[in-house]
Amino acid sequence: MALDGITLTTIIAELRADLLPGKIDRILQPAATEIHLTGRTGPRHWRLLLSAHPVNSRLHLTKKNKPNPPQPPLFCMVLRKHLEGGRLLAIEQEPWERVVCFHIEASDELGGLTEKLLILEIMGKHANLILVDKTSGLIIDGIRRYTHAVSRHREVLPGRKYIAPPPQNKLPPDTVNEENLAQVIYQLPEKTLLATAIQKSLAGLSPETAREICFLAGLPADIATGNCGHYELSRVIVALRDLLAVINTRQYTPYVYWANGCPQAFAPWPLRHLTANNPGSEETVTPTINATLDAFFCHKNRRDKVTGLRNSLQHRMAAARNRIQRKKTGQEQDIATAREGLRYRQWGELLLTNLYRVNPRDNCCLAEDPANPGQIHHLELDPALSPTENVQRFFSKYNKARQTITQATKQLDVTCVELAYIESVLTALEQAEGWDDITEIWHELLQTEYLKKEKVGSRPAKTGKTRQKQSKTAKKPVTPPKPTTIIGPDGWTIWLGRNNRQNDHLTMRLARENDIWLHAKDIPGSHVIIPVRSKQQPPRDVLEEAAAYAAYYSQAREAAKVPIDYTERRNVRKPAGAKPGYVIYEHQKTLWVKPKKHVPEN
Repeated sequence: MALDGITLTTIIAELRADLLPGKIDRILQPAATEIHLTGRTGPRHWRLLLSAHPVNSRLHLTKKNKPNPPQPPLFCMVLRKHLEGGRLLAIEQEPWERVVCFHIEASDELGGLTEKLLILEIMGKHANLILVDKTSGLIIDGIRRYTHAVSRHREVLPGRKYIAPPPQNKLPPDTVNEENLAQVIYQLPEKTLLATAIQKSLAGLSPETAREICFLAGLPADIATGNCGHYELSRVIVALRDLLAVINTRQYTPYVYWANGCPQAFAPWPLRHLTANNPGSEETVTPTINATLDAFFCHKNRRDKVTGLRNSLQHRMAAARNRIQRKKTGQEQDIATAREGLRYRQWGELLLTNLYRVNPRDNCCLAEDPANPGQIHHLELDPALSPTENVQRFFSKYNKARQTITQATKQLDVTCVELAYIESVLTALEQAEGWDDITEIWHELLQTEYLKKEKVGSRPAKTGKTRQKQSKTAKKPVTPPKPTTIIGPDGWTIWLGRNNRQNDHLTMRLARENDIWLHAKDIPGSHVIIPVRSKQQPPRDVLEEAAAYAAYYSQAREAAKVPIDYTERRNVRKPAGAKPGYVIYEHQKTLWVKPKKHVPEN
């Protein structure tokens, strides 16, 4: 959900109460488009986040202390030079717009006091954070610099005159009446949804806020502007004024909305249209709108981080799979071509039998197959060789073809094992649910050398003493994998591995010889263990439930029925040098079960 002008008004009101008059102690830039101002107002310490991210641009107080780069970026150094030790004088917002200006008084190079403007423009892909000298109106620097080649409206470069973003020419919400609302809405096509028309016509409204206004007005979500008359517009105006009254009196209660554990939306008031249209949607009440944004974007950034690393690893492994598949196809073609060369043994034997019929410099020989009378073979000879040398030539080609088949078959077996491993990694990546699952797979790919041994997003390694110091500090013990523990029927425990590292740890370290081991038949997937700590074997319903988990956490989770092999752990072994998660087993039995997802208990 985008941060709209109305919600921003409530944030500014809270910031004025909490920050003014505050002193800026330190300035940090943990990300390319994100600045943290840390300071204090009286006895209270605070951390203000200012983000010019193209998707998640925002501002709010935060408690999240993010790691910073070893060398501060240029814009951070500029802010430190001009603003550190300064005092916040005022926080202003363009009415209903997403442009916020911080007035900061700080010392200049000569020790005098000057006033600077730190302007945050929350405008999607055009978002920016610009430092401006108030007296001259010139730009000191911007977190995103660009010229007229990017924007015809203005340039954001040091020394240029600051020009505000172009106005959107929308109606201010506090001046809306039935007449001017009808005038702007009826200019849009008749099939335009009313919520969309409101969002496009009124300043400071996000799509979620516009949909909430229509819901509070008692209008259908799919009503179009062409079906709206005096009654519908009057209901919209009443609902809008009710929301504005909540803001003006500061009687709002901030909410965060979740769908399947993912942050969906936030607002200074309840979004009833979300809970009405999505029964699975959950809501959380927060004490302040700043805390609301902090919680929302903290979870969203964590999900985005997981998604980003997942997509990166999936891209690498998909490329590796395509490369291995091409290699497998080439090896199969080599074997097929070599199999055709096995005929040279028969040709050599036939030529040896018919040597008396071959004359020097003959280029062919017709020989009848003794095993199939009437079948004539056309033997192609090299006229430069003698008949005996042609026999040796046929047997030499046969031996070469046989050796090719032997070697290519061994290589094909290795290639198939590697392809199966890559498929298992892709399955684990697709089913990974959190940062811990993704990082375990990342460590696994480092171990198998599918990734370079460097930290994700790290700077290039340095040389000399610094490099030696880094290498010592980099050797940290890897956290042991933590397979999922499930309590099944009658209190039986079921262990579930979610990736190859967990599978190896579960099967080769945690499980005992009498435990029951389960895995999808001939399909990449999880290892599942039923610990047996007495002579009693697990009941049928426990076995079937464990098999259902093994089916769901496999490549065949979408199938109606999945074959699951199970055997005692003593019958499972890992070949020397095998890839993570790869085992061979024997004496197995097979169950056909319906996949079942594990739902953790709250």
